[in-house]
Amino acid sequence: MDNRLGERFPIQLAIRLISTRPRTISIGQLKNLSRSGALILNGDVQLFSLIHVVLESPQQKDEETVAAYVTRVCDDCIGVEWCEFAPPAVVALLQTAIASSGGFAERQIDSEPPEMPSAAPLLEYVS
Repeated sequence: MDNRLGERFPIQLAIRLISTRPRTISIGQLKNLSRSGALILNGDVQLFSLIHVVLESPQQKDEETVAAYVTRVCDDCIGVEWCEFAPPAVVALLQTAIASSGGFAERQIDSEPPEMPSAAPLLEYVS
């Protein structure tokens, strides 16, 4: 069962990971991103550790740091959840990813509710 909050968007972005205990700095790559977390390739950190993900926006030369907890560790990747839901730096990256991929138009088409069957046949069994 998948408990993510929000849709994941593929993204390719080199990042730095700063672990608080032990104090280490490593390089990783964002593979996908959502308002609640991310999947990071080549992240060398421990499970349940508090880390700081240093993001560099392609449009801006500013670096922004987002605090996160490591929630999954696999052979070549880690899963993180942001300490704050939808941090501003992540929202800005998501908007860039959506605009460049045309994902917004696709999501609008897919977001139409599916046609629901009539409830009348169900009522026959109740009475």
